[in-house]
Amino acid sequence: MFRFQSENLVWGISQKKDGSMKLLQAGSMEKSLANRQKFFSSLGLDANNLVAGYLAHGTHVQRVAEVDRGKVIPDTDGLITDSKNVILTVTAADCLPIYFFDQKHHAIGLAHAGWKGMLNGMAGQMVQTMRSSFGTEPADLEVYIGSHNQHYKVLKDRADLFASFPSHVTQEGDVFQLDMSGIVKLQLTNFGVTQVQISPECTHCEIEKCFSYQRDKPEEAQAMVAYIGIKP
Repeated sequence: MFRFQSENLVWGISQKKDGSMKLLQAGSMEKSLANRQKFFSSLGLDANNLVAGYLAHGTHVQRVAEVDRGKVIPDTDGLITDSKNVILTVTAADCLPIYFFDQKHHAIGLAHAGWKGMLNGMAGQMVQTMRSSFGTEPADLEVYIGSHNQHYKVLKDRADLFASFPSHVTQEGDVFQLDMSGIVKLQLTNFGVTQVQISPECTHCEIEKCFSYQRDKPEEAQAMVAYIGIKP
């Protein structure tokens, strides 16, 4: 399995058995926060150090610091920091959690990218924002694309939006499949990132382990929580 070239990071993603971590405005918010508290406590991590992005399927990237611990940052799909004792979190199921690490500047990032985020260049936005915030050079970045739906199906109108990635869109009858991690890796490569690893785990296939909205079509979306932090 891929490992960042540092022993000073904590990072990973929860599992279905840990409960849904999706932050919703409805009454499930309290339950999701309780699930997070229990999950991170089981890892020996302080849930009070979490910073969460309240996802908007956009490309906004927010730099955060220790003063932001405990906050949910609105309309944000990407978080970056160079502060210790800060654990960045985003939720994901079918979509991609993307982990970033710049060892030279001791900076990290975490992004959520669904089809809208991919289309609008979320991965590149993370690279650019880390560069402007920390002086990160793309060649110094280590990136890991986490568990995601590797059988992501769309109809023709949405597939047509990815016409510039012909080798990453395949047709199966009236349905098309997007190679989401392949698209994101290509986007990162175009920004000069050379160290990119992709998780082999498919959330659609791992029925017992992972949530998948496209597979299960639940009334209320459910998701795992991806996280990364710098050890003190």
